[in-house]
Amino acid sequence: MAGLRWGIMGAGGIARRFARSLGHVEGASLVALSGRSSERLDSFAAEFPVDARRRYVSAEDGGERAHQMLVDDPDVDAVYLSLPHGMHERWACRLLRAGKAVLCEKPAVLSAEEAGRVVSAARESGSLFVEAMKPRFMPVRARVRELLASGELGEICGIEVVHRLDYGDLEGSYLLDPVQGGTLYDLGCYGVAWAEDLLDGPIQVDDVRTRWMVASDGSAVDIADEADLRIGGVPVHFDFAGDAGEYRVECRVTCERGEVSIPMLHRPTGFTVHRFDGPDSSRTAGECIEAPLAVDDFYDEISHTCELIRRGESESPIMPLSSTVRTARIIDAVRAAWHEPRERVGGGGVAMAARMGSDCARVGETAHRVGSDELLAVFAEGDGYISHVLVEDVELAYECANAATFEHAVFRDCLFEQVDLSECTFRDVVLENCRFIGCVMDKAWLNRVDLRDCSAPGLSLLQARIAWVCAVSTDLSYANLSETSIDHFSLDGCRLREAALQRAKLKNVRWDACDLTRIDVFGTPLAGIDVSDCTFSAPVLSSDYRELRGLVVGADQALDLVQLLGVRLAEG
Repeated sequence: MAGLRWGIMGAGGIARRFARSLGHVEGASLVALSGRSSERLDSFAAEFPVDARRRYVSAEDGGERAHQMLVDDPDVDAVYLSLPHGMHERWACRLLRAGKAVLCEKPAVLSAEEAGRVVSAARESGSLFVEAMKPRFMPVRARVRELLASGELGEICGIEVVHRLDYGDLEGSYLLDPVQGGTLYDLGCYGVAWAEDLLDGPIQVDDVRTRWMVASDGSAVDIADEADLRIGGVPVHFDFAGDAGEYRVECRVTCERGEVSIPMLHRPTGFTVHRFDGPDSSRTAGECIEAPLAVDDFYDEISHTCELIRRGESESPIMPLSSTVRTARIIDAVRAAWHEPRERVGGGGVAMAARMGSDCARVGETAHRVGSDELLAVFAEGDGYISHVLVEDVELAYECANAATFEHAVFRDCLFEQVDLSECTFRDVVLENCRFIGCVMDKAWLNRVDLRDCSAPGLSLLQARIAWVCAVSTDLSYANLSETSIDHFSLDGCRLREAALQRAKLKNVRWDACDLTRIDVFGTPLAGIDVSDCTFSAPVLSSDYRELRGLVVGADQALDLVQLLGVRLAEG
């Protein structure tokens, strides 16, 4: 075969990276594009030239006709499929049956059932299908497998995969799609693929802990997954998070006589080997082994696919069809073990508490109990850290926490009086029946915090960051939340009498059956706040609030707002 002619289905950001790398592959060229936006395809072609007649566009049907034109193009040998995950199976099968080789972006499918249909299409047509699981094709993978196969380190005893990062603002992102979104599909598939590659045998899931975010349709989609399972009897631990306050990406393979650590597991360029020095299991200094990329993280998978096409192969020995099926089967098993119901979100704070706290609510089962002395020791450290603890019946007064971090913790029946918690971080924390009297949490970071039956009169949260916080039956009277940045804040049956919420940034806020007496929201945009079933009394607003866009209220409240705020409510 002469030069290989490639098409791209779906000209998004990742397709640009593919096209850039394709330019380095000898004997291959980009000749066609398909998508739903002519502006996007024209912009793409300005950087990676494609004849205007081969830029297939159809906006009116979401790109359906355009993609079919690419399928039917007789002058295209192979297609890089970079559409959203949920569209992979359908278009991969069409391309394969049309006799085209397919390099499909990960995850290739959403289930083992979909994988089976892709495999059938590939087998029946004799066309090549390769899942673009990038690490499989990189030099590190071959070097790691060679080391493990040599027997030098003994048998594999366990695998731990950590892929934690912060996605940031996901508004409008495909990650919020209730069918194809979520962290497990998007970044978790990399770690799953490593475990699938290194371990044979049956899959057994022991436990899964999941955190949820609100999907685009109001249902729930996973933002973090932590799973314990066994593959071929070998323990495997997955820790995937898209809302982490850190960036950590590593695959660690523990063997009988050593350990292999693969940083940046999704695009590795080296790994470290620690050998166990003797029966006491002490480790030798790590040996760093470099395995740099030839060009970039796309080049190896593209050049491998091109070579297979030239040889007339119908399956990759590096990423065989069986690996695509088995990777999907592991993801299926983790999803099947999810504890939280995939119910619709928006039914109030109680529902939110049930969703967000699968980690927090179970901390008390495994946490170690600490008392006031241990807490004071953390306070004294400065930037101290404490996690997986249960704190009960502790009383502290006139103390300063010095920007400490509390993670995976339960505080129950505690009293904090005049305690300075400024610049502290509370992540995955449950507070039950606690009292905060005159406490200060200015510039604190509250992430996935659940308050139940608490009392915090006069609490100061000036310039704090609040995300995924739920309060149920909690008294926040006289609290100062001015200049806070709030995203996903649910209150159910709470009191906010004479609280200050000036110049705050609010997003995804819902308050149910709350007492909102004399709330000062001067300078705070109120668009999109849901205060259904709340009781209003003399709210304090600036003269700018003649119109409140997106404020969701109950029917009875509409009349109250007309009297209290002097606003005009449009019909409906």
